[in-house]
Amino acid sequence: MKIITFFILFLSLAIIFYCGQITSDLENSDFMFSVKVKSPDNRPLEGLTISAWNLIRFPGEKAGLIPHGLKAATTTIMFDLFDDAQVDLTIKDLKNEIIQNIYEQTLLFPGKYSVAPSFQSRDGLVIYKCLLEVRDVKQHYLFFKDSTYMVLYQPDPTIAFLGLTNYKGEYQTDDRYKFPSTLANLPELVYTDISSPEPLGEITISDQIVIIVWDPQRFVGQDYQRKIQPGKNHFELTWDPQTSRSLSATSILPEMVRKKQIFFHENQQITQWKLYQNFPNPFN
Repeated sequence: MKIITFFILFLSLAIIFYCGQITSDLENSDFMFSVKVKSPDNRPLEGLTISAWNLIRFPGEKAGLIPHGLKAATTTIMFDLFDDAQVDLTIKDLKNEIIQNIYEQTLLFPGKYSVAPSFQSRDGLVIYKCLLEVRDVKQHYLFFKDSTYMVLYQPDPTIAFLGLTNYKGEYQTDDRYKFPSTLANLPELVYTDISSPEPLGEITISDQIVIIVWDPQRFVGQDYQRKIQPGKNHFELTWDPQTSRSLSATSILPEMVRKKQIFFHENQQITQWKLYQNFPNPFN
């Protein structure tokens, strides 16, 4: 009997996932996010960086900017194979577009596999779907297929940013996927503990957002919390460099996808596949 274990793990704090298919009815019409930044004396400010994302809430907690004191972590996808198999491991976004093909009709042998991909994302909060398909090597019939939804959370504005203000002090985008709370029919985001796949509740993406306006030359910025809705959103912000906080520059995002295989001991057995460690990942 061919048995597979498939789960996603984070080295530190980790992930959000949900088994199922991406819903097709995610978009709402006429979405717009726009900000206008001015100085205390009402002058438009050009060339400031705009970072913004939804806050997230754990069961029994308030929505926060950096839940649980998130630190740098690595996204690690783990699965077990107990026979030779042809494997596809694909990462998609909520538009069902492929972000990465980690394995593509790849012949893998029995063992425990660990894959640490880098998504090179500039999003503060983004939802990805991880899809694993396993086929028989000889006849290529599908004997395992499952998916998880994962939320990657990046609270560092020097990595997660939208763009720069123009000469009018304005920035705008109509990309609703930057703010998942504005999407219809989001998948359920199940929260589990570290050692069990049993659900402890759901993680909520709040309609409260944080906007960080910062100077890319001096690395100083200010935070603003606002509420975002599915329609048009316009925010006028006053930015004062004298009251801005310091931002620490972050090192360049990792560029490689690391893959590792650990062979099983002769008598090692697992009776069913499970999904583990559903925590938000602070590094995407």
